[in-house]
Amino acid sequence: MSHDSLSRCASDGEAAALDSIDAYEPVDLSPIRVHEKAPLGTYPGYRSRWTDLVIDKTLLCRAFMEIEHPVVRLCAPPGMGKSFNLDKLKNFFNALSRHDMPQANTRTYERKRVIPSELISEEARGERMKLFQDSLLLKTMPRFFEANFCRYPVISLSFNVSDVDCFPSLVQRMSWIVWYAAGQFIAGVDKSKLTETQQQRLETLITDHNSTEKELEPDSNGWETRATVAESMFAHLDDVVHTLFGTDYIVLIDDYDGPFRVFQGTPWEDQARTAYMGLLSRILVGNKHLRKALLVGTYKVSLDHPDYTRLGSIPTLALATNGLQSYSMDSQQSGLGGLLAFGSLFGFTKAEIAEVCCEYTRSEEFVNCSLDRIFDVVVELCGGYNFG
Repeated sequence: MSHDSLSRCASDGEAAALDSIDAYEPVDLSPIRVHEKAPLGTYPGYRSRWTDLVIDKTLLCRAFMEIEHPVVRLCAPPGMGKSFNLDKLKNFFNALSRHDMPQANTRTYERKRVIPSELISEEARGERMKLFQDSLLLKTMPRFFEANFCRYPVISLSFNVSDVDCFPSLVQRMSWIVWYAAGQFIAGVDKSKLTETQQQRLETLITDHNSTEKELEPDSNGWETRATVAESMFAHLDDVVHTLFGTDYIVLIDDYDGPFRVFQGTPWEDQARTAYMGLLSRILVGNKHLRKALLVGTYKVSLDHPDYTRLGSIPTLALATNGLQSYSMDSQQSGLGGLLAFGSLFGFTKAEIAEVCCEYTRSEEFVNCSLDRIFDVVVELCGGYNFG
């Protein structure tokens, strides 16, 4: 595997950084760290073009918990596994629900959703465990694995709003995103296992969820001006999640910069910025039930706002395609090692790609292909970014 294979996918500005690849440990072509992928639908937004093999990134679960700050932001170019890594974190930490039962069919591309009425913890845990069998995390850190697997409720939000073209539409979409997260949580709860108080709290969330659904219909009156619908919906979700599980929860936000890319430079930018920053502030700032939170996106967008000053101090790590890193944090904060270690697990090293390529040579589809040819194709499929 030569530098030529890598150079073909690097821009002129990145070519000089290729020499740094040699600083990594020698490539071991044994098929380790290749993790078997679960059935379609388990990792939304990611699908292998060839086989069901993916690179084992489970160690980032431990790295995530070792980040010194409760709320952090990571920015990286497309193709570096941001969404995939968020899914890995969610699958590891998220508390068990009816969605995890073996009989559950929650694939988003199918209209009919089948969710068993009862949560049997042993069966659900066994089903989730299939995602982590023989993983690096389980092999090398069994105590951490046992202590944190399925321990925390996870609220997952994705602000991919590229088709939004006006402020009312953005407000509706923000509310819908939180509404959908609440709906997923409600659908996963086994009501038979709740106390009377917990059932009452859940019913309150369900009532709010149903009324919000009507308000978000395009032909309803007033939904365009209700910029606080999303904040109100999250407040109810926050209360119920903590009440039902009795523990703090984790928030994972994908495409945090999506709204910024939509409203920047528009006549309604100030309105949109205030509405979106208000929602982020409600989720991330002063939230006594928040255990950890991670925002990921492509661009490092300023989070400074006169009404929400604490958002601007969130520690941020930005990754470049050539492996270089930049970071920003408040001068009063300390402790960056955890965030840097976490960021190092994004993207793919030359050794990781070599391991996958070696595994592909064992498949019937690529039995007559050279390792160099497979490596070239993998580079192309991964968006043309440097490895290392």
